[in-house]
Amino acid sequence: MQYKKLLLLICVLSFSACKKDNDGRDPALPDKINFTALEVGQQTTYIPVYPICSDFFNVGMDSMFSLTIDTVVVTVTSANGNRFVFSEVVFPTVDSRIEKSEQLYEVRSESDFILIPERDSSRLFWFYANDTIHLRPQQLTEMKQEECLFYIDDDKFVGNEIGILDKYELEGIAFEDKYIVSCLPQTNQPLETIFDGYLIYDEFGLVASHQITSMLIPIPQTTDSIAEPLGLIWLDADYH
Repeated sequence: MQYKKLLLLICVLSFSACKKDNDGRDPALPDKINFTALEVGQQTTYIPVYPICSDFFNVGMDSMFSLTIDTVVVTVTSANGNRFVFSEVVFPTVDSRIEKSEQLYEVRSESDFILIPERDSSRLFWFYANDTIHLRPQQLTEMKQEECLFYIDDDKFVGNEIGILDKYELEGIAFEDKYIVSCLPQTNQPLETIFDGYLIYDEFGLVASHQITSMLIPIPQTTDSIAEPLGLIWLDADYH
């Protein structure tokens, strides 16, 4: 009887262990960057997604989001108390739209937020005007995704609110209950473009840096124009 109980226990533990291995990351990979418990050696890889946001820029692609195999690898390289140095290294493909580069910047870890004082060199955080990313925000505004942009009711999200997305979708991949913050739209008048940027994250890490540039296309025989969006999204590779 004791033998049967022991055999049953071994089977249950083996199943649990296998299930954990199948559902989790490759155990040979470094631990992912965890905003709530940063440590040297943590690493997260991001892949770029080029969204086709409207029919104007759709040149026959079957998918709204076209995944490439370029990568940005973000690594926690050193620490001094609650100050950590992040390294961003770009590994492009031969025919990539981006160039190889490495950037370093400091991230300060606090109890319920992180600070990124100098983020201009980051491909992920460069556009975000606020240096604080709240990991457990108390006041949240419900927001919704419409194609490549995000809205509060019928108004495009461009404010200082911290939003909550019930669902964020890319290429058939859905993420639930993620926080979202935005930058104020940046207009480049000579190029007739408007830039919108969003950080989509949870308390543990950045899910996506969602960057959209809208070209202002003149409407014939009028003085008006229409904004046609296209852009680049850096997506945590573990979600793909």
